[in-house]
Amino acid sequence: MKRILIVLTIALVALSYNVSSAQSFKFGTINSSELMQSLPDIDEVQKTMETYAKELESQLELVQVEYNKKVDEYQKAEATLNDEQKASKVKEIQDEGRKVETQRNEASTKFMAKQEELLTPIREKVSNAIKKVGKDNNFTYIFDGTDLATGGPLALYMDQSKVVDITDMVKKVLNVK
Repeated sequence: MKRILIVLTIALVALSYNVSSAQSFKFGTINSSELMQSLPDIDEVQKTMETYAKELESQLELVQVEYNKKVDEYQKAEATLNDEQKASKVKEIQDEGRKVETQRNEASTKFMAKQEELLTPIREKVSNAIKKVGKDNNFTYIFDGTDLATGGPLALYMDQSKVVDITDMVKKVLNVK
């Protein structure tokens, strides 16, 4: 009997702890897409990336022009070339084609690296602001309310009446309208 009483007491204490701790959770959401678009730094990043993309495109165009030139030269001279000369020209064209593909891949890699370089400090600033709002307002969890792939909510279910949207609070910390 004494054991049952001890077990029941422990169960009641554990249950009351779980109920009281569950009530102390405070959840928040943030619309990261809206927040990022409202940052003035993002406009500058977009302009920089557009300029950088044009630079990369013009570099690719030079290589593509060289490739097209070799193909045209081959097509014009093909009838007058012997088999050995044809094989040599085809190899040149294939090499130039690989060069074009390599340049495209390098340009894509450079573009992504540049974008990451420019966005990392912004993301860190936003992350720090979210953490500050979370800490200052006693949030237990903050979820991104936007799935960037679909534009819809990231959570499968969210009772909006029990969740606080902190987007405006974070904008205030970041001095953004």
